[in-house]
Amino acid sequence: MPRIRHNLKRLGLGLLQIESHASTKRVHDRRVALIGSLIAESQTDVLRALQERIITIEQLDHYARENPELGQRALLGYVRLVAPLDATIDNTLPLMGKGFTQKRYGVSAHALLNALLEQCEDPEALQVASLRTVDWEDLKAAWLDERSPSDWMHMRRFLSRFLTILLGGKTHPMRLEIMARVPYAKENERVPDLSPDQFLALVEELREDLRPAAWTIVLTGMRAKEYLACDESNLLPATYSVRIPGTKTDDASGIVQVPAEYWAWIEAGVPSRLRYKWLRIQFMRAANAIKKPDVTLHSLRHCYGQWAADGNVPEARIQRGLRHTNPRMTRRYTASQETGAVSEAVGRALTKAATARNNKESA
Repeated sequence: MPRIRHNLKRLGLGLLQIESHASTKRVHDRRVALIGSLIAESQTDVLRALQERIITIEQLDHYARENPELGQRALLGYVRLVAPLDATIDNTLPLMGKGFTQKRYGVSAHALLNALLEQCEDPEALQVASLRTVDWEDLKAAWLDERSPSDWMHMRRFLSRFLTILLGGKTHPMRLEIMARVPYAKENERVPDLSPDQFLALVEELREDLRPAAWTIVLTGMRAKEYLACDESNLLPATYSVRIPGTKTDDASGIVQVPAEYWAWIEAGVPSRLRYKWLRIQFMRAANAIKKPDVTLHSLRHCYGQWAADGNVPEARIQRGLRHTNPRMTRRYTASQETGAVSEAVGRALTKAATARNNKESA
């Protein structure tokens, strides 16, 4: 025991309670050996969980005896599963990006916790492992009574990222098991309610030094994060093209060509003069000024797709320009064009009928 106390102190840890309910010397010796092996492998997270009483020595000893083939390193995964869900989320959030991304994850995390607490009979028993037994279909139904499908999908993205970080990868069996049971919600497809003329009016409301940013996004169809990641090395002035930094999908990288007469806007807009937060605030002020409060910075990417569809650009080319991996994501733009063609046909039929009726009455 003196050696264990010394080694715990060396790892920056205090004493551990291992005698609890140790009815025999054999049980005590087994626990001492378990602690010794954890110290030898520098399993400080497991030892700290014991010290902070997130897990008891009885639970750890039982798991080690029931799963001897997994080795000591598997104990860390077990500790993470039995840890309180709320504390684990709070500890993981700082690892889930910065700024607006972390804030967005935080909103989704606390919405999920509140929804789970409403279903849980014993809130204190809510552990990470409890996510395996949640009735996700029932939770989704209750969620959509008060929140939007987009909020549900934000929560689902948070949960996926949370489990990936906590369990050490996307392919962890528990992550795959949980995410397979969390249903999707159909989000309302976003199509821009912004004409080219309204875009020009919006740009006039922006500060002069920020106008190139709006032009750059609408001319390239970049996502905001992609635009913010751009610098002079992404510009290909000989061909009036921009090499898009891949940030959202593995296939997101690509090269987008810009009309030569608009290249000056690209050179003035890259790199961005502001970080996302202030760029977004300035853009929202301009959108409100033209009475388009629902238009966001991301709407400019949608404008790229919609205006191309309105100009009869083939869907496959729009998909490549937007770097969509799924053609269904591009179809929203051509779909609105198709419904417009149907409406025009209906209008022509009504006009023809009205004209015939008027001619008949005048005869």
